Amino acid sequence: DSAITGSLTLSGSDEQLFVHTSNPSPIHIHRTTTNNSNIQYTNNNGTFFAGIDAINAQDDNAFIIGQNQDLSSDAILVVSGSGTVGINKLAPSPYELHIGPSGGGNGNVIVRLDGGGLGTDNPILQFARSGTNQWSVLTNGTTGGLRFFDATGGGDTLYLENSTTNVGINTTSPAAQLHVE
Repeated sequence: DSAITGSLTLSGSDEQLFVHTSNPSPIHIHRTTTNNSNIQYTNNNGTFFAGIDAINAQDDNAFIIGQNQDLSSDAILVVSGSGTVGINKLAPSPYELHIGPSGGGNGNVIVRLDGGGLGTDNPILQFARSGTNQWSVLTNGTTGGLRFFDATGGGDTLYLENSTTNVGINTTSPAAQLHVE
């Protein structure tokens, strides 16, 4: 590594650290005694740590954000070296996104999709294969109903009406508790 030239200033009055350098990577943390190198972020509301740590027995490194200095003990967000992402999961492989219960224990996992306030701003969850959308689950912006949409050409295959609790198969206007077209 080349040496970083510039200046380092610590301001005691406002507790800020300034690094002035022409090097595009002004801060380099390298720790040879352990595979855990991190930075602590603290304010009046709490502390977070961010850094690099091993995420499995093979010592695969990942960028981790957690609430403990030992990043592998309480990972909140993990981006592995292979590009997988874990939320409350230390080793997210083999899934591209793996979400576990808060605190790593048991409990509900809630994923919220929040559309805008307009009738056309629908939260949509899409399922694709090889880059081609196969299915979508979305809300109907005007009625709030839940739609299961076959993107391969089948259209709306299942519809749950929010206000009446009617169920439609192949229709988005169910006129009875179960309406099949």
